[in-house]
Amino acid sequence: MCQNMQNTLSKFMHPTRTTPRPGRPSSLTIDLIVRAAIKLGLDNLTMKAVAAELGVNVVTLYRHVRTKDDLLRAAAFQLTLNRKLPDDRGVHWTDITRRYGQTLFDSFVSQPALINELLRGNIRPRNEIDVLEQFLQAVAKYGVSAEEGLQMHRAIGQLALGAAAGIIAMDASAAQGAPWERDIRQALAERGQGDLPAVRESLPAFMNFDRRHWLWSLEALLAGMAAQRGERLPAMAGKRTKAEGLQTGYSRVAAAAAKRGKKG
Repeated sequence: MCQNMQNTLSKFMHPTRTTPRPGRPSSLTIDLIVRAAIKLGLDNLTMKAVAAELGVNVVTLYRHVRTKDDLLRAAAFQLTLNRKLPDDRGVHWTDITRRYGQTLFDSFVSQPALINELLRGNIRPRNEIDVLEQFLQAVAKYGVSAEEGLQMHRAIGQLALGAAAGIIAMDASAAQGAPWERDIRQALAERGQGDLPAVRESLPAFMNFDRRHWLWSLEALLAGMAAQRGERLPAMAGKRTKAEGLQTGYSRVAAAAAKRGKKG
C-alpha cells in the first residue's frame, strides 16, 4: 500500500493514543485488516469474522479500528483505488471509458456495501481524485480535453451506478424468495386484461433480462460522445461471445449516432 494511502486510512482507523502500548509490537496493520475485510466481502461484515480471518481476537482488532463503520469506510476507499484502467497502448479512448464503466459496475455489484457507503457520504470526491487523474491523463492521449474527460467520467459513473443498483435490487429480491419475474407476472394477473397493453406487449423482452443489458446503454452513451466529437465509434474487436447480440445493437447505435453527427 502506498504511503499516502496508509496515511489517509490511518486518519480514521487508528484510535487516538497518547502513549505507546507496552509489549512486543503487533504485526497487525491497517493494510492487513482492510484486505481481510475486502476478502470477506463488505455486506454483512462483522468484526468477529475479520478477527477470525486474521487469527486474532476482536479486542486486538479494536486496538487498530475504532468501529466497524470506520473499517467499512476504509475498505470502500481502498476499493475505489483498486480500479485500474486498461493498458492504453494501441487502443481508442472509448476502450478506456468502456473498461472504466465495466470495472466500476463490477465493483458495485460485487460489493453492494459500496453503494451504502456512497449514500452515507463516506466515499467523497477526495477518494476518487487519484482515479480521476489517471482517467483524464489516459484519455488526453487521444485528444480528449480535461473538460470532456470529466464529463465522460461523470456520465459513465452515473450510468454504472444506476445499473449496478438495479442488479443489486434484483439479486436481493431473489434472495428473499421474491424474484422480479414472479412479481411482474403477479402484478399483471391482478390487473384487467385490457390494462397495461404496452407492458404486456413488451413482456417477453421484459422477462428476458440479462445482466449485460446495461452495456447497450453504455455503448449508446459512448456513441453519442463520439458523435459530438465528430467521430465514429470504432467496431468492437475481439472474440465472439454470448454478448454478440448486444454488440450488434451497439453497432446500430454507433451508426445512427454517426449519421446524426454528420447531419448536424
